[in-house]
Amino acid sequence: MALIWRYPVVRDAGGRCVVVALHDGDTFRLLLDCGADAGVFPWLRLAGAYCPELNAPGGVKAAEFTAARLAAAGQIEVTLMGRSFARWVARVVIDGTDLAGTIIAAGHGTAAPTMGLMTSDPDTSRAMGARVVNDPGMEPSER
Repeated sequence: MALIWRYPVVRDAGGRCVVVALHDGDTFRLLLDCGADAGVFPWLRLAGAYCPELNAPGGVKAAEFTAARLAAAGQIEVTLMGRSFARWVARVVIDGTDLAGTIIAAGHGTAAPTMGLMTSDPDTSRAMGARVVNDPGMEPSER
């Protein structure tokens, strides 16, 4: 069973959401409010979208698009869904709209329902749309 945590984003004195760092269009760090005057700023890998790397065509534009959406946000909700390498895979909703869908609709990324998401639980993987390659219940011909 996957655990899902939801965090609000910390705001600066001007009321803007705090963007700590931006790696590219689908990987960034936001300052998240953990309550009790505590915050964390993990690397987040956006669930559901793939953006080109910065050195690839369109990569800089994708990063600029994501940075602009984050900077202009009135409200951001981050739902941590799993891990990918040293990053959390997260669904990010800005002002009620899924960021991955916004990036894809604007032409700055492509749909990637399982991009970056790693889980050891086959049921969780299937629920997220992933193809499970080492599922004990899978027929050998399907692996």
